[in-house]
Amino acid sequence: MIEDIFPILVISAIITGAIGLFLGSSVNKGFAGFFLGLFLGPIGWIIVLLLPREISHNSETQASKGSAHDYWKSNIKIVLSLLAVWFFISYGCGILFVDALDTIRFGGFKLGFWIAQQGSIFVFVILIFVYIHLMDKLDDRYNLESSKGEMDIAEEDSQ
Repeated sequence: MIEDIFPILVISAIITGAIGLFLGSSVNKGFAGFFLGLFLGPIGWIIVLLLPREISHNSETQASKGSAHDYWKSNIKIVLSLLAVWFFISYGCGILFVDALDTIRFGGFKLGFWIAQQGSIFVFVILIFVYIHLMDKLDDRYNLESSKGEMDIAEEDSQ
């Protein structure tokens, strides 16, 4: 049965990677677009479309460009790391390694079954809070204010 599904999975992964490459080329990130599309499919397409576009700046903004680029690279590293953890838990532990994990009991249930049904959801919620914490630290490192501070500035501009 797996022998029948494997070619379909490979072909669909290559197609989603090619679409990611096409979308990534629109923001000069074709290589990243390919791999995001390959591994994450439509979610990777959305991520690649959210990547910053390469725009030429004048000499006054060159200093801030490097800082903004470093901030965005750090942000993407955090997102991809957390997505990799979630992928491993939900797909790896819930599908690929389920037989090995089913030898362990958790709350009266086989661990592989529990991870597939409940554990991956719990991990997702935990990853949301981890993302918030990591982004707060990243904002502090780049001396960025919270979105509340940005809203105050927008209100002052509108007056």
